[in-house]
Amino acid sequence: MDGVREAASGADISRVVQLSLELAQVLGVTVEPCPASIGAKAAELMCSEYGFVALSSGGFIVGEIVHSYFDGRHHAQELGWYAPGGGGLALLVAFEAWAERMGCSALRLSTRPDPGRIGALLKRRGYVATEMAWGR
Repeated sequence: MDGVREAASGADISRVVQLSLELAQVLGVTVEPCPASIGAKAAELMCSEYGFVALSSGGFIVGEIVHSYFDGRHHAQELGWYAPGGGGLALLVAFEAWAERMGCSALRLSTRPDPGRIGALLKRRGYVATEMAWGR
């Protein structure tokens, strides 16, 4: 799908870790990122039928299926999505297709508090902002 492929190797995990560290720096996350932890979680998701790890030439997306607190159904939860080199939309489309194949009733994505262009893209694709996460 438009240059997007599911992660399948240690080299793919290394690339996800590298991009995740870049994402953390861009976002200014409030915790110190741990490359070993990021890599372990990405590897776990890569090997799980309930996890999704995909790469494009310009980025990555990682997600998992979670049980919704509110409606008791399965939702696809994006854990990291970053495409500084392009291909963000193709990654999103791949994630959406995976969630549909998995029978998820909803998708949850995170963005910066001021999402700019990505917020406009998500709105055009039918997404609505539902909450804001706070960190300390």
